[in-house]
Amino acid sequence: MLEPKYLPRKEAAARLQRVFGLRCSVGHLANLAVKDAGPPTSYAGRTPLYPVEALDQWAAAQIVPADAAA
Repeated sequence: MLEPKYLPRKEAAARLQRVFGLRCSVGHLANLAVKDAGPPTSYAGRTPLYPVEALDQWAAAQIVPADAAA
């Protein structure tokens, strides 16, 4: 089965948890989008969509090694 190129916000939040272990709610993604601080967001009408590749890149950038976080 082919993976979609874009995910709606609810599925994007679920992917962040499932693939990266990042607990990021739908509401938090919405707040990040308003602040232009989260993963890149596209829109189909009023529906926010997250490009899977950009979402994964953003999530990977949020994870820092333990020694760098201290």
